[in-house]
Amino acid sequence: MRSPFPDRTLEAVGACTRALGRLEFADAAVAHSDAATLSGLRAFGDRLALRARFDDISIHQRSKPAKTPDSDLFDALALARLDTIGVQWLKGVGKNLLAHPGIDPDAVRWLAFEALSGQPAPREKTELVRRLRQQLPEKVIAGLGPLSGVLKDQQRFSEEAAKWVRSAIPHIPRTDTPPAGALPFEL
Repeated sequence: MRSPFPDRTLEAVGACTRALGRLEFADAAVAHSDAATLSGLRAFGDRLALRARFDDISIHQRSKPAKTPDSDLFDALALARLDTIGVQWLKGVGKNLLAHPGIDPDAVRWLAFEALSGQPAPREKTELVRRLRQQLPEKVIAGLGPLSGVLKDQQRFSEEAAKWVRSAIPHIPRTDTPPAGALPFEL
């Protein structure tokens, strides 16, 4: 699939992604984005850079619960961590991330983002977060707060996130018939 963006645009966003994330092959990754707008392309590049710079996949995999849906909740917390780091790191990156939060029904990710960053979820996600917040015990929601103190220490964050998942999973609402390809609960 050919990108709808001119080569110069892809090169510029790739250069920013490469610089922010210290990624050697950022241009190729950016060129394969399915973003429809320039700001969406920038958000894609920023998320790629954040993952490259602040996420060690081996730490993530060691701490990630083995079974679904626990592992999906853990992944949602990891994404909330990266979104929070991005928002706190650079104003422009934060603006891009919040302008393009994605279309997934990922309420846990954005509830965690609110707890970690102290900022509201993007407008498109507020209803998802509101519904999830109503369904979770306050103790479970409050358990997200301490994770904000270990954002920059991925090892500790991952260990604490895995503990939170174990305490939260019994309370996460399940959907009866998720759409094809969707997760079996409202992340």
